[in-house]
Parts: sequence; structure tokens; C-alpha cells
Amino acid sequence: MKTLDEVLSHMDDPNYMIKELNTIERLVHAFHMKTMWSSIRHKYEMNKNSPPTSSDVCLCALDVENNGVLTMLRYIALIFREPELIYGNQLEDYGRNKMSVLGHAMLCGYHNVRCGVEPNQQPKTRIQDVNE
Repeated sequence: MKTLDEVLSHMDDPNYMIKELNTIERLVHAFHMKTMWSSIRHKYEMNKNSPPTSSDVCLCALDVENNGVLTMLRYIALIFREPELIYGNQLEDYGRNKMSVLGHAMLCGYHNVRCGVEPNQQPKTRIQDVNE
């Protein structure tokens, strides 16, 4: 109920959560994220209570400033909060497929960060590929 209340309390705020989504899409996203966080909670608690030793974890995995993790988080935040900066008016053309477009963009962003493409550069995968 807390998740439902949180989303419905902001249903008239166009800037709440992921910009450009309707209330149903925001609810779906909120419950999806709740499921994701619940599914990783056990691993998180294990690592919190018994942190891995430095020999168990590669130092590059912990270097989020240089391994692409922070870059990807910034890219995802940009997609969610300012999709028009990435898509311009194209987002309106997708109507009901906005979640697919945003999800596709995150996957492309992950691929492009791993391949050395910065978020402000042209992605390697076309947005038109979403509906094909």
C-alpha cells in the first residue's frame, strides 16, 4: 500500500518519478523496482554483514568513478528526468510505447558505456529499432 500511496499522491505531478509517464506506467515501474530491490536484499544484507575481502573483489569493480557505473547512473537519470533532451519530439511519436523506448535506451546506454560511448554522443543503436 505504501508504494501505491506514494505514486498516487503524486499522480498530478508531471515531473514525479519518470517524466512523461502516466500514472499506470509509474505504478508499474514502482512495483517493478520494489520487486528488484526485494530480490537483491538478501545479497546486500550478506555483503553488509560480512563484507568481501579485497582479494574477493576486483578493485576495478569498486572504482565506480572510472568503471562506467557512475556514467551509466547519470545516463539513466537523464533518460528518466529529461527524455526530451535525448529524444526531442520523437518521444511523442511512441505514445503507448514510452516504457519500451526508455527501457531500450537504458540497454543501449549500458552497451554504449561499456563500448566507450559517452551519454552525450550518438548511440550506436537507433531508437527506431524498438518497434521492429
